[in-house]
Amino acid sequence: MNTPPLLSAVLPSIASATSTAFSQERTDAAVTDDPFLWLEEMEGPGALAWARGENEKTLGVLQSDPRYRPFYEQALLILQAKDRIADVPSEGGGLEQFWRDENQVRGVWRRTTRESDRSQHPKWETILDVDALAAAENRN
Repeated sequence: MNTPPLLSAVLPSIASATSTAFSQERTDAAVTDDPFLWLEEMEGPGALAWARGENEKTLGVLQSDPRYRPFYEQALLILQAKDRIADVPSEGGGLEQFWRDENQVRGVWRRTTRESDRSQHPKWETILDVDALAAAENRN
């Protein structure tokens, strides 16, 4: 069967428009029918309560393993060690790094020069102090 030229030119557009509309309907329906949509409000009371509950269940399972306490204590010693070596990736002309310790609990994004990094006491310039930002904005 031969399709008239005008119809041949219009059919792909109609098919595409119909397909797009159908796809949008399915997407809208899927979003509305999603029973876990409430989890997308990450700081909503329901989502936070659910996360706390899941964390408690998981922590219980982990802590019941006899290896938990020694692994936890070893990880804590490593994390709190005063003699950690800073991993400083090269970024352009300088060196940048995200650092956390007992004074910078949330962390600080900082940079130094190659020369300074080679010294005994590198001089760091703060790019972003996440702890100070959290305090200034009164947010975690």
